[in-house]
Amino acid sequence: MTKLRILLEVFQDATDASNWYDLKESGLGDHFLNCLRSTYQPIVANPFVYRTVYKNYRRVFLPSFPYAVYFRLQGETIIIALVIHTARNPAIMRRILRSRENRVN
Repeated sequence: MTKLRILLEVFQDATDASNWYDLKESGLGDHFLNCLRSTYQPIVANPFVYRTVYKNYRRVFLPSFPYAVYFRLQGETIIIALVIHTARNPAIMRRILRSRENRVN
């Protein structure tokens, strides 16, 4: 059985994005969070359908929002390590994933 683990930093990533969207339109932040949660079940059901994009990290795009979820497999556990806007510089994504690497192991 595959387990899902979400790093604490991911909750902050999601909260920051949700708050920003709520400033733009009331309720949009909740819609963002629902879209984010909707990616978890497909990741758990079939993580290998998503290609590896950096080291052992795989990526899935959120529906309706320009955000991506980065995750990796560690044994029987899927670890969600980052939620980030897709317009961000890829070097920033790599730096954040490296900084969270010790949390993933």
